[in-house]
Amino acid sequence: MAGNPHGISLEPAARAFADATSEPPSLHQMAPETGRKTIAGVQDSPIFKPVVDHTNAAEAAVAPTVGVLAQAPRD
Repeated sequence: MAGNPHGISLEPAARAFADATSEPPSLHQMAPETGRKTIAGVQDSPIFKPVVDHTNAAEAAVAPTVGVLAQAPRD
């Protein structure tokens, strides 16, 4: 329980991540390139992405036009 000293209820994947990242060095202690590689390694796992419908729109604002991308789950 090194990464969860307060005993908060965590899902197994969250507990494994907390334990794996609880030992030094922390991200702020790494060289920038090493930190980038570490973050990329954490984020490279495949994830479930549901099929969605995309709608692109442009909303006129007081200043420049703002692009909007709306995503909704496909039925």
